Amino acid sequence: QCSNKVIPKSKFRKFLKPFWKTGNLGPLHKAMKQARTIWIRDGSPRGLAFDSFRNYKLQKRAFTRQLKRLKFEYDQKQLKDLQDAAEVDSALFYRLVKNHNGHSKCNLNIGHELLVDGIMIRDPDLIRGAWVDHYERLGKESNHHHFDNNFHDYIENQFPLMLEKSHSMHDGIFEDPITFDELSHSLSTFNNGKAPGHDLVTIEHFKFCDTIVLHYLCRIFNAMIRIAKIPPAFKL
Repeated sequence: QCSNKVIPKSKFRKFLKPFWKTGNLGPLHKAMKQARTIWIRDGSPRGLAFDSFRNYKLQKRAFTRQLKRLKFEYDQKQLKDLQDAAEVDSALFYRLVKNHNGHSKCNLNIGHELLVDGIMIRDPDLIRGAWVDHYERLGKESNHHHFDNNFHDYIENQFPLMLEKSHSMHDGIFEDPITFDELSHSLSTFNNGKAPGHDLVTIEHFKFCDTIVLHYLCRIFNAMIRIAKIPPAFKL
């Protein structure tokens, strides 16, 4: 009873490691703990010449390797679910994000609600529709007293000036297609040894790949500029 009050204990939180009960982790963890107990009982010797030390290291390596593999597979599945949901259903996407962080004590509704005409809406589709209606109203003439003839004439006169100014500020970066040399030079400016993304492709893959890969990459980038569309796989 005294030890229960003095020695701190932590409760296992399954949401931190939802993959724990899959992939034979339990027996591997138990075997590692038993091997460690035997090793400590032998005086915690170090060196492969000692059977208890060697067995403990083997059990620990097996457990750690399986734990990393299961965690990687779980993370990849979560990323894929979020990516698929974001592409087809925004409501499902928000729901998956909330479920993924469901045990956090923070208020997940912050930033996901909007007061419209005295009514609080929280549905992502309704929020998006409210913003669409708002900006559509901004672009239309109104009978509001602030939107009189003088204001209308002012906007009509200012719009060509604003349009001309915006064109003069345009640097024309996308007027010409991306060339192979530009892409090669851009890739050379990236540092090596950086972590890959969800596709596990690193900058070294592009730096040291065959030139035909870069030619195809140029074609992809130029097609994206030409049709003004980014593939879903590039958005994650």
